[in-house]
Amino acid sequence: MSGFKYKRILSPSKSPQRYFGVDFFACLFHGSHPGRQFLASIADIDQTYRNEPLIPKTDVIFLFKQELSLKAEGSIIGFYQNPDVYDKSIDKDDFMREILQIILEKNMGLYLETSSDRILRDIDILKKIHEKASVIITVPIAFSNDIVQEKMDFYEPDFTHKLRLIHKLSHETIPVGVIMKPIIPFVNDNEENVREILLKTKDAGALFVYPTFGIMIFEDQRERFLGLIDKEYPGLKNIFMDTYGNKKSLASMDSNKLKKAFVFEAKKQKVPFGMKDIVKSIKPQSETQLKLF
Repeated sequence: MSGFKYKRILSPSKSPQRYFGVDFFACLFHGSHPGRQFLASIADIDQTYRNEPLIPKTDVIFLFKQELSLKAEGSIIGFYQNPDVYDKSIDKDDFMREILQIILEKNMGLYLETSSDRILRDIDILKKIHEKASVIITVPIAFSNDIVQEKMDFYEPDFTHKLRLIHKLSHETIPVGVIMKPIIPFVNDNEENVREILLKTKDAGALFVYPTFGIMIFEDQRERFLGLIDKEYPGLKNIFMDTYGNKKSLASMDSNKLKKAFVFEAKKQKVPFGMKDIVKSIKPQSETQLKLF
């Protein structure tokens, strides 16, 4: 969502049922995930690219603790990947460990999106949080082919690294799933890629795979994105311009076919993929609460 800003550290989710049961999103840092300079995913809560140093906000620990004390116990606090809170340039001096400790002390739940294995350092605290409240970790994955990823998503760890991360979290009984993003038209929007991601992440221990089938490009991203496409796939830039013009939302031209193939395979493998089912598995009491009101 271009122009996405927070006046506070915590911002209420507009609809917890639509995004992994999150009640409040936490924005701890200045700056953005470096990949946002080119594009964003349709599933990204914060689609903005902020060209500024990756640093914690002023007095962020104090403010986070203060704001959290005003929220109901059991609320799910969400951390999206813009930037990745476990990025090595900002997770210094065990910063996220201190944040997780506060969540534990306040009896809150946790949603956290990351592709960094630095999260494994905090397995002990994640387990303690999970004993008291809901916990879910999501890993963003869109490329089963590392060669393609190196061209278009080179800031992210490769497929094998992410599968290993999922396996380790799952082995430690930490609930973990996948957000399938970014699916870029004409690049990785094919049935083979989607099926490979679904099957291999399930084998690694993913509890669900939440799919997306397109990207978002805002004006400050368009030139960089098209430049990257032109560099890595000569001739494809013109196809993008002819197909999408100046649209912000670029859904795959094969999205209907991809959705059918994905849903067929997900049902066959008994892998949850719909947000309602995912939220119900994370926060089962929400179903009852909805029926009461």
